[in-house]
Amino acid sequence: MEATAIPATYYALIQLNGVSYITIQGLALNRSNWGGIYIYPGAAGITIQNNTFTYNVQNDVDTQSYNGEMSASSNISILNNACTNSGLGRSRGYPMGMCVNLGSVNGGTVSGNSSINQGGEGLGTSGNNNNIIFSNNYVSASGGIGIYICAGYPSWTASKSVTNTTVEYNYVTGSAITSYELASEVSGGNVTYTNFFGNVSVNPGTENGLAFGNGVAGTVLQNNAIYNNTFYGGPTCEAEIEVMGPTTDTSNSFKNNILEGCYFSWQFVDSNVSNYSPDYELLYGASYKAISYNGTNYATLAAFQTATGKMAHSLASNPQFVNASAGQFWLTSGSPGIHAGLNLGSPYDIGLMPGSTWPNSVVTGDQNAYGSGWEIGAFIYVPAVAPPSNLQVSVH
Repeated sequence: MEATAIPATYYALIQLNGVSYITIQGLALNRSNWGGIYIYPGAAGITIQNNTFTYNVQNDVDTQSYNGEMSASSNISILNNACTNSGLGRSRGYPMGMCVNLGSVNGGTVSGNSSINQGGEGLGTSGNNNNIIFSNNYVSASGGIGIYICAGYPSWTASKSVTNTTVEYNYVTGSAITSYELASEVSGGNVTYTNFFGNVSVNPGTENGLAFGNGVAGTVLQNNAIYNNTFYGGPTCEAEIEVMGPTTDTSNSFKNNILEGCYFSWQFVDSNVSNYSPDYELLYGASYKAISYNGTNYATLAAFQTATGKMAHSLASNPQFVNASAGQFWLTSGSPGIHAGLNLGSPYDIGLMPGSTWPNSVVTGDQNAYGSGWEIGAFIYVPAVAPPSNLQVSVH
């Protein structure tokens, strides 16, 4: 489906308004003067699956309220779609330019999608969302942020917050700015109860593997769990994890993450730095200093531990990936990350298995089924099975 002649007064090539329990699948939606598919607020039971989107000006799939609608959609599924080279309007001064943008949704799944070379972000939210799952997605070469869990919009809804979001088993590589971000852009929008685990970040651009907040006054990040992720590479990025907040308490938790590369491994910018106590982290290869904490830079993890008493169980050593240049971020037998993590319980015990590829061959397993402890990082270590020895053959 292609419609270069349709004026930009239309939101998308396909608009779903006042309908429920609709499935759109197997279409090619190209060269729209605005979006690909727009789902008006108030819809329920909509599935968008196995479609391709290319060269659309704005978002390929969008649910955000733009005309003062107060209702939220529910049970929205965006599955196994391929977005390539859309978001052309981003370079012309328009916002967004995403493969998938969920706004005003109560209950949704974004899984198995591929987003390549989008003009703006790859996948994300805009606000007024509850209970959204982002899983098994592949995002490459986004013009901004790979996966952006953003709050703050629209301004007219009772809630501008994003809560109860799960971000699991995604792979983001080569984003121009940041691989992943959890933040609100507008006062009054909060990001709470995010489960962020089993994700991989590769070679972020100018800023971060994960940006935790962006420092906007009047926003709060609370009760977010950042567990068992792998952040790698990015010689030009500021920090693998940068925490800007704002936070008001100690409810956010960071455990079992691998951070290799960037200018800093960890950077604490939030004025309430005492609210953060990450641990069981594996740090390696920062190009400048290991950690920046409240304006003081520490060359090594050991220096930071001595000065602050934090990260007591964390390690500074080469993670020993199988082949990072080939995207094989599972651990070799000599890795210090094997069995060095903290048991965090369900659902975080389900990690990535070696050999997983995105988006269609992501395999998971239970940390508790392999060895005596949990790994640090996104992947479970599976030891090689030794061949049998001392075989004897009896002939009768």
